[in-house]
Amino acid sequence: MTATIAGCGSAEDAPAQSSTEDQVTVTVVLSPDRDALQTRRQELIEEVEAGNVTQSEAAEQFSEERSEMLAETATNAQESLESGGAEIEDVDEEALVMRATGDPATLVGVLTEDHISAISEASDYDEFAETPEGGNGNATAGGGADGEE
Repeated sequence: MTATIAGCGSAEDAPAQSSTEDQVTVTVVLSPDRDALQTRRQELIEEVEAGNVTQSEAAEQFSEERSEMLAETATNAQESLESGGAEIEDVDEEALVMRATGDPATLVGVLTEDHISAISEASDYDEFAETPEGGNGNATAGGGADGEE
């Protein structure tokens, strides 16, 4: 997976910041383990096909497990950011975004974390929060996603 910074080709292309007193506010785009979500979804489909659970039971179970995974992703990202001194202002687990303020170097540094896929302008938070999966148009109706990595 390649993490990105809005407007930059890679973390190495990000502008260098010399002052640790400068604080910036950004939107952090979260990245849950999509492979695990897809695997679990497939397991539940097989359970339905085998007659072990009804389709509505499987859908409810997947929804609960997906919500738990999104919460875990948000918690992991929040812990990573806060351990570097960033402050979390808003979190939208369903949209997979959070707004954080901190030292630019710290914020860029979290791009190496598996649960963070991008950093964007602070103003993007509201737009992403209105769109399921952080504005990722590749989400499927079953709750999985075929997002690019």
